[in-house]
Amino acid sequence: MKLDTYDRIELTGPWAGFGFQARHMWTPEGFTLYPEHMRWWSLTCNMAREYQLLLEQERACRKLAGPDADTQSVVRMVQALQRQRRG
Repeated sequence: MKLDTYDRIELTGPWAGFGFQARHMWTPEGFTLYPEHMRWWSLTCNMAREYQLLLEQERACRKLAGPDADTQSVVRMVQALQRQRRG
């Protein structure tokens, strides 16, 4: 089987709507991504993972504080980072 990178390839399953053609990828929203646009994916994914871990830690601390504690429904990231640094 010969794979021609200029042929349109549409992905299926959880990747349905994404595809490749020539030297670019497209998204379900219609964005075109070229290889040079994908350089920062690893950094972006790592930042999102750290953000998620920080939110989980903050929510766990709020649960431990109990129902009488002054808790807000919005997690203020600057305050959460400052608390984390203080230990």
